[in-house]
Amino acid sequence: MFHLSPGDLPALGGAFAAASVCVGWQRVAKGRDRDDARNLVEVLVANVRLEAVGTDLLVTLNRPLVVAQGSSAAPQTGAGVVGVGGFGSGVDGGGDGPGSGGGDGGPGWAVLRGVLRSLTVHEWGLFG
Repeated sequence: MFHLSPGDLPALGGAFAAASVCVGWQRVAKGRDRDDARNLVEVLVANVRLEAVGTDLLVTLNRPLVVAQGSSAAPQTGAGVVGVGGFGSGVDGGGDGPGSGGGDGGPGWAVLRGVLRSLTVHEWGLFG
């Protein structure tokens, strides 16, 4: 987990109390695939605390890293490594993420960072 700064969420104009990102991996089968057809998926979750309205915003990103030979996704993507990098995943090209001194976090972090930089609330009344 690492904490975000106002520079990571510029479109919110400092309207958050705290923000952080957690990264993990899961082996998951697609649809009705068997357990031996589980794919390795990177999961990034950003939590943005909006204290003024008493809620948190969660932004999630799932990115396949390895597609299993028996996966129903294999005919479209090919089996094996389909994504690289990402927070020390053990898949070639990975960094350890911002704030850890170990790299840039890879393609998943680049996408999530773009989403967070553009994250804005147009209607604060939605929160109550």
